[in-house]
Amino acid sequence: RFILSRDIGFFIIQVFIPSILVVILSWVSFWINIDGVPARVSIGLLTVLTTTTQSSGINDQLPKVSYIKAIDVWMIMCLIFVFAALLEYAFVNVASR
Repeated sequence: RFILSRDIGFFIIQVFIPSILVVILSWVSFWINIDGVPARVSIGLLTVLTTTTQSSGINDQLPKVSYIKAIDVWMIMCLIFVFAALLEYAFVNVASR
């Protein structure tokens, strides 16, 4: 009989909390005035690039497998939320003209 366990603390501190904070940071752009184009675009691009870099860094630490992992689903969802915030600003900017 084998009992396998995994310490989740490392992933919570190194992956989940930072990715949640990046998603929250992307939502901060909703509070910036619509005329603050440089600030909103900078926050949007910064969070998209940060999420992408974090995802590739995580995948470098994990073994290469042919199937999708739970952490991949988590990072893809974070990227979708961050990208949707950037896309929302583009839509609002075009609609306000």
